[in-house]
Amino acid sequence: GGATVGDGGGGGQVTVTVTWPALPATIDKAAEIVDQLQADLRERADVARFDESSLAVTVYRRDEVEAVAADVLDKLEFIGLPLGTTADWVDDAGRHVRTLDAPTHPNVDTTA
Repeated sequence: GGATVGDGGGGGQVTVTVTWPALPATIDKAAEIVDQLQADLRERADVARFDESSLAVTVYRRDEVEAVAADVLDKLEFIGLPLGTTADWVDDAGRHVRTLDAPTHPNVDTTA
């Protein structure tokens, strides 16, 4: 059966595109990042494609996109990707962008 791509329905797949300004010194190739992400994502999503400055994650369930994007950014931060790394996707509500722009640890005060 051929899959159809349409705008309707809340159960469709959503692709999250992740881009980063640079690979950390500890990472030789983007494939290493992909290996670590795949292990985490398991049945929730899959890395569809990647290069040395970005990757695309296909999230199987539309209602999990926000959570998967957050998990991916958390994992990338843990691996050592720099601030400015972004995850963005488009769904029924429009375009969403999440950025690694400050430490997410609660003991750090980021107010000016």
